[in-house]
Amino acid sequence: YVYKVCPFKEATQEEGHSTTRLGQWEKFDESHRVMLFTNGDKCWNGPQRSLTVRLRCGSKVELADIDEPSRCEYSALLTTPALCQEGRLKELEDKLEAVNKDQPQGHDEL
Repeated sequence: YVYKVCPFKEATQEEGHSTTRLGQWEKFDESHRVMLFTNGDKCWNGPQRSLTVRLRCGSKVELADIDEPSRCEYSALLTTPALCQEGRLKELEDKLEAVNKDQPQGHDEL
């Protein structure tokens, strides 16, 4: 299978010339680290397909760890450099705070 995720649009599973819709974009979860796709193609004698995509910092955009933990409910991991910035910002904020702690709060008059 070839899996494709188009954020804010849809997710699909392709095999040869056949395409199965795993879901249409619904929303981010509360953490904004998980994308939810719902109302995909109906499974034979089952529910409509859905996909949960966990987002994580990575050196390149890559879809991985695709699984079907429950019937017609898929999960995947999407790595992207876009999520690495938040961690870098926190690291820089921590360094700035450490530098500020090392600086004297007042200055002596001569």
